[in-house]
Amino acid sequence: MGNQWILDHAGQTVDLYAVWTAKKVTVVFHKNDGSSTGTVTETYTYGVSGQKFGYGNGHSYAATATKFGSWAYTGHSFLGWNTDKTATSKTYDGNYAVTDNWINTNAGKTIDVHAIWRLNKCTITFDPNSGTFGTNNTNRVQTMYYGGKVDNFWNANGGTYSATRTGYYIKPAEAWIKGSTKYDETKAYTTAQVCTNIANGDESVTLKVNWVAKVLTVKFHQNLNLSDTSDPATQSFTYGVSGNKFGYNTDGTAKWGTSGKFGSWTNGSYDLDGWSKTRTATSASWETYSGVANSWILEQLDGANTGTINLWAIWTKTDRNSLCGCETHNTATDYYWTNSSESEYKACVSNDSTYQSCLSSYNQCVSNYNNCLKHQTEAFCNNSYNCSNTCQTSCNNTYQYVNTSSHDLCKSRVTGTCNIGNYCYDTSTCNPGYYKKIYVTVTLSSCKTYYSCKHTPEKCISNCH
Repeated sequence: MGNQWILDHAGQTVDLYAVWTAKKVTVVFHKNDGSSTGTVTETYTYGVSGQKFGYGNGHSYAATATKFGSWAYTGHSFLGWNTDKTATSKTYDGNYAVTDNWINTNAGKTIDVHAIWRLNKCTITFDPNSGTFGTNNTNRVQTMYYGGKVDNFWNANGGTYSATRTGYYIKPAEAWIKGSTKYDETKAYTTAQVCTNIANGDESVTLKVNWVAKVLTVKFHQNLNLSDTSDPATQSFTYGVSGNKFGYNTDGTAKWGTSGKFGSWTNGSYDLDGWSKTRTATSASWETYSGVANSWILEQLDGANTGTINLWAIWTKTDRNSLCGCETHNTATDYYWTNSSESEYKACVSNDSTYQSCLSSYNQCVSNYNNCLKHQTEAFCNNSYNCSNTCQTSCNNTYQYVNTSSHDLCKSRVTGTCNIGNYCYDTSTCNPGYYKKIYVTVTLSSCKTYYSCKHTPEKCISNCH
């Protein structure tokens, strides 16, 4: 205050008032992404409410997990701010709320703060997918970072994770699967190849062991003779699939239709009895239309993942009399009733012990004869077993059980007209190559089931039994 001011105010009483100026702090924000020199400057004033980093000087820079306003750093997450550009943790949040106390402490300063970025991380869960890793089925977890690499430490086929599952195996080139993407267990992948969104933020993915079911291929050979080289019927069976069965698709339909392959295979007077792994076997190990169990597939593969076995048809000499229900071995004969009911005659026969005993001996003879044919010539067996049924009882006379030997139907499978006293063979309800016999009596006006299919229920359908 100078002399002039004193002269100007001489003799006066002058009141003076204090003038206050709000303290200020200036903050310079640095992107700090290793290549950019971009900065943003904001000033914060003491006494102003609601001030935040990113919103000074008319700005509107919202902080998110990956950005500050428009600032982003590919493959990194935004943590906040620090006065040390090399720091790995933040001192201030992205949109730090500025307080008067903070301004008062730093009044008049210009503070440089640097964005703190963290590499995005990917959490990879390795799932045994119904199998086991070593001795347990616990998921394994690995954390990888943007720009990193996934090596084959995640080897599922005998490596670190050693995954196993009964009935299944792993193809190294497709060991792991995520959605529809498959990964080779022997190759290294960048984190971005596994975690496809990691450039934009943290990510979690699950890789499952890509199991492949074991497959057994069976070649069915017709085996008509030892020099038979005809093309086999080939069928594959996959572990874990329900409905596996020789000659059938898993949906229950015939694999080669009703007239193909097994149904079309014939061998003179022999029937297809089933299959054996030995070409010269005399008995079948598996039925013609046998069901296929998972355990059987593994047994035949014997530790392999895929494989092929050969099964040979086993043919059994046809017992025509047994097929037709005839009561003599060399003559195709049967009976019908002229004036009595079927039930009356059967009741008589079932209660006649002499007839039953005789018939039992005859049936045993026929059984022996059939077994003989499996190993000997027909002429030899005819000489060894002369099975002649002479079992006559009063039942035949009482109920006029008339012999109709003129119908030599046991020697051929024909479809005839179901007239009274005649026989016909119905093939419409059985698998190819099998049939049931039906007959008509005097007291019935329509065909009636008399003799079921020779083979077991597994081989027949509908009302064949």
